[in-house]
Amino acid sequence: MQNLIITVGIIGSIASIISYLMQLAGVKSKLIHVAYVIFIVLITSFFINYSATVKAEKDLLQLQVSELKSIEYQSAKILKNSPRYTEGDKRGFMFASLAMLEKFKNDQPDAYQMAREFAISSGVLVNEQEDGMKRLYQGWALNDGAEAMESLLKGLAGAAATET
Repeated sequence: MQNLIITVGIIGSIASIISYLMQLAGVKSKLIHVAYVIFIVLITSFFINYSATVKAEKDLLQLQVSELKSIEYQSAKILKNSPRYTEGDKRGFMFASLAMLEKFKNDQPDAYQMAREFAISSGVLVNEQEDGMKRLYQGWALNDGAEAMESLLKGLAGAAATET
């Protein structure tokens, strides 16, 4: 808007000077001055249009960047791109979810803290391979943890989960 005001002021000043000079000049000189005015108006119109286009593109890019940085988008991306079939997949899914939640812990401090505590209590940091029963219980705990984390991310993703 500021560019438009400045441009209109410049065009008005130039038009005033040219109209003053046209009163003093002959017919051939008047035609040259009219051509100058038309040329200046065209150039100015081009720059105003270009400036408005660049601003619109910049605003669109800023909107896209803010969307990419949003917790909703990040949650939806983790849900979409993280497999949860094996115990290793579930562990990785929980780590990825915790890393994303830690990134947004200033915005969602309770969600991050609860998810962190639940992941630890689910045994995401422990790997019980020696005893068959412990491994079975750990698998169930990891399954519960991954399902809870998935539900949390779905809640955070909201409508973004359906868009990606």
